[in-house]
Amino acid sequence: MISKRILNIFPKKGFSLIGPLILFFLLAFILSFLWLHDREQKRQSLKELTGLMTEQTSFRLESWINQRFTIADYLALNWTEQYAQSSQKFKKDVANLLKIYSGIQAINWIDADWTIRIVNPLEGNEQALNKDLHFHPAQSVKTAIQKAIDSKKITCSPVVPLLQGGQGFASYRPLFQNEQIFGFINVVFKTDTLIKYCLGNPFLRQNFKVKITTLDGDSIFQSAPSLIVSEYYQESLVKIGDQYWKVTIDPTENFIKSQLDVTKDKYFILNLIFVLIISILIWNVLLRHYKLQQSEQRFRSLFESANIWIHLLKTDGTILRANPIFFQQTKIRLDKLEGKNFTELLTAKSQRIFKQWLMHLTEQPEFRSELEFKIKGRKSGIIDCSGVVIENESGKSIVLYSNNVTDKKRFEKALNESEEKYRQIVEQSHDAIFIYRNNKFLFVNESLKTLSGYDKEELYKIDIFQLIHPDDRDKLVNFANARKKGSFSPHQYTTRIITKSGKLKICEFNVNTILYQGKTAVLGTVRDITKEREAHFALQESEKRYRNLFENVPVGLYRITQDGNIIAANPAMLKLLGYDSFDELNKINFFSLYTDKKTYTLWKNLLKFSEKQHTHETRLKRKDGNIIWVRDTAKIYRDAETNEVYFEGVLEDITEQKKAKDQLVESERRFKEMANLLPQCVFESDPKLRLTYVNSFATRLVGYSQHEMLNGMNIL
Repeated sequence: MISKRILNIFPKKGFSLIGPLILFFLLAFILSFLWLHDREQKRQSLKELTGLMTEQTSFRLESWINQRFTIADYLALNWTEQYAQSSQKFKKDVANLLKIYSGIQAINWIDADWTIRIVNPLEGNEQALNKDLHFHPAQSVKTAIQKAIDSKKITCSPVVPLLQGGQGFASYRPLFQNEQIFGFINVVFKTDTLIKYCLGNPFLRQNFKVKITTLDGDSIFQSAPSLIVSEYYQESLVKIGDQYWKVTIDPTENFIKSQLDVTKDKYFILNLIFVLIISILIWNVLLRHYKLQQSEQRFRSLFESANIWIHLLKTDGTILRANPIFFQQTKIRLDKLEGKNFTELLTAKSQRIFKQWLMHLTEQPEFRSELEFKIKGRKSGIIDCSGVVIENESGKSIVLYSNNVTDKKRFEKALNESEEKYRQIVEQSHDAIFIYRNNKFLFVNESLKTLSGYDKEELYKIDIFQLIHPDDRDKLVNFANARKKGSFSPHQYTTRIITKSGKLKICEFNVNTILYQGKTAVLGTVRDITKEREAHFALQESEKRYRNLFENVPVGLYRITQDGNIIAANPAMLKLLGYDSFDELNKINFFSLYTDKKTYTLWKNLLKFSEKQHTHETRLKRKDGNIIWVRDTAKIYRDAETNEVYFEGVLEDITEQKKAKDQLVESERRFKEMANLLPQCVFESDPKLRLTYVNSFATRLVGYSQHEMLNGMNIL
């Protein structure tokens, strides 16, 4: 029934289904190919998007947590000299670090007996204070602490129930003195806080399922209870301290459906039906056009005079005659004009206009319009055409007078295109552009609408100075009055505006007086520099903060070139080396301070071929000639723009530590020599009563060797 109705639209005579079917199958094949290609492209794009979200999430997770693990290293470096004598200093520095590095639940000090002695902040973490971690309910915590002692490196526990409540994990940075553990820096994280800071991307939370597990399969976080089953899921490993976590991300069912919905079969079937209808319509149009070309008549004789084109036409538009000027200007030969319809000299649009008149000759015997003509299939110009129906013994015919106005129209078009081009430039400009006169807008572009929050209709109604901040309004009114009088007024200035919503923005104005619509007006451009100003102030504050840190940190900081030229050094560095000013220190080579040339050569090569941070202890010569021991922690730095290579490092004076250590070794040696001469038992033990030293008399008395007694024997 539907197919019969479609076929009734077209004339039955001369209509065949063979042509439309061939065209349909061709278009259907192309549509099917495009449909399959589009479906595959969307699937691949979804997979790539999932991979990108996995990479971004893994990088965010790894960098965010590991960056906060480095706090433990920083605190450990300062424990002996600063925090061991003053827990208040430790608490104060931790409080400052927690302000800088958000998301940390607590930073604690654990003594050698595994008891939490200091908790920062105390509020919310009271339950952890003075807890002995030997009795922690999670065995993995004790394993992580013991691993830290054995490896002498920072370790990380898996996710466990925290003493202060909730789920989370912690790192343990061991501190040793004379090869003996004397405590740990403990950084604690809550899982809820981790998710808030690392997985807070709304797009990720709404459209993807996230699962984080250990390599053993223990769950750390899972955003949805359903298992990951789609073909688009992606996995990535992240290193958290000394452990590896597996991050798995899979798009939600709704997101997959929204991305692939356009490829469903129902849309494909509807497109096939649409292609079938279009094929029938195109074929019918081509068939009619072919029949129309067959019915055109040949040209008739020519007119002999007139400086404009004159054509004698039949009432159906067939050209009977044309005057010589037509052939001279168009270069069309007479034999090429025979049998042509006048509409064939026109473009498609002009053909429709002229044919419409031909269809209503009785009601409208006269015609006047501008038509576009073409020669050899190309548009050649515009004619101002006037026609009238005449009647003679041979019947009705049409006399058509055409004046070639191509040059005039080409000039007008060029002018319009120029105006349109500049109008588009103004409308699409990122800067707001306006013209005003007598405090009223005459023109505003889209950018000013976006900047101010007002619609164009609202802007045309309000006073221009209504947008200006009240504190700046008088100044700009004075500028405008001076400009109107011809006095000096700045063309460029910065001021504040208030948007429709009440938001304050800082803008840069550029204004000039112009002639608009025959009268004097003001043309202006506005650029929103609010973010630039905020960024500038933030940069200044950041530079001031970090400069203050550089100047006041109690350890020596430096930057040198590969050749040892000193580029930067803080006051602590100058004091450490005994120099009065940086200019004085800058005159010497950094490597000349080394007393052992072989040591700095090995250290320099190690930094060159490794991107990691390296620490070594060496002796340096001060300005006064004294030799000091320093701990040098340095890393290579490559400038991204110039590709220059620098060494950046931290120098700590450990001379007194070295002296104390030497004195301790000498004291122990003398003690042992004296003890071995005594005819009595002499021994030492640790807090757990395990023997750490016995003299010769004791070994002879009990009959054990010194090795057997010191290898785990208890004094009891």
